[in-house]
Amino acid sequence: LSDSVYYYDRKIKKLSIEWDADWYSSSTRNLSDITETDQKGTSTYKSDNFSKNSLIATKATVSHPLWKGTIAGGTQLNFIRRDNMYEIDNDRIRDSKSEAREDNVALFAEYSCFFPKAGILTAGLRYEFTSFRYDSVGEDDVKSNTSRFCSSSTISLS
Repeated sequence: LSDSVYYYDRKIKKLSIEWDADWYSSSTRNLSDITETDQKGTSTYKSDNFSKNSLIATKATVSHPLWKGTIAGGTQLNFIRRDNMYEIDNDRIRDSKSEAREDNVALFAEYSCFFPKAGILTAGLRYEFTSFRYDSVGEDDVKSNTSRFCSSSTISLS
């Protein structure tokens, strides 16, 4: 198991820059001795199950004052991986190996404006693209790509 977190925050005159990144990784291995008893007798098998997971996530935002508010834009990226391998020394049960991958990429922009005596108005637009793939030996692969635009708006009254 390992993980790391990074954060960067910088202001250059009125321009604000923020960046953060997270990384997480883990793996497990389970070795087993299996004893099976049936009408033909007793058999012993060994199995090995290995899994490896990882996540990388990052977000970068740039913002600057504009009129009575702030305009901001940036990107968000997530990369997820999972690999699994199962082996057994039994001819009746087949070994398996699979890989899962998911990648998410987003771009966003937002404007937030403060009106004294009224409140805060925020409006934004976000584009997201997601790619998913699952591969397993001996099975059909699963693949999916999606993209979409999202808009948002909020009003906070004072």
